[in-house]
Amino acid sequence: MRPGEGANAGQAPAAGDEADGPRGASALARALGVQERAAVLGFDWPDARGPVACVREETNEAAALLLGSEAGDGGEAGPGRRGRLAEEVGDLLFAAVNLARAAGVEPRAALNQATNKFERRLARVRELAETRGVPMPGASLERLDRLWDEAKAEEAAAAGASRAAPASAPGDPVRLATGPARDRSGSTAGRRPPGKKATGPA
Repeated sequence: MRPGEGANAGQAPAAGDEADGPRGASALARALGVQERAAVLGFDWPDARGPVACVREETNEAAALLLGSEAGDGGEAGPGRRGRLAEEVGDLLFAAVNLARAAGVEPRAALNQATNKFERRLARVRELAETRGVPMPGASLERLDRLWDEAKAEEAAAAGASRAAPASAPGDPVRLATGPARDRSGSTAGRRPPGKKATGPA
């Protein structure tokens, strides 16, 4: 078995097996814990190329089975095929967690972020659809895709405007409290406090 592959997919773990992880943990947290313990034992990819290749491989295997194009599939249907699909998709998810770990990304936080983003954009799609009389459900996927792209563009524009906004506007107390203006050398020589008269000739 290579790092990043599902551990004994489809087989019940032995009782008390430490690699099984805490039974009350979420599947995502459990996968991460199993991989971290394997890494402590030295069973891990040496660099990120391994997890990337593994995700590609598992994606291709799941896609081939799902689309019915896997060599020698023979048109398998029913519970047997569903079981194999579950195994392949599970391997893909496990590999994705390993990829996140290799990238230094906390997978649970990343998944929550992606889910929140999807929910936010879907809510905007529903708003746009309601405003324009587009039925949901009932509209074509192409029509909804255009609304999705519009919601995504709005979000990107808002984020860009936020990044471009100045930290403090002219007249802002933060800007005014920075002290007297300085020349290029950083000196305040030749400047006097407001209201104080010059002691010598102008």
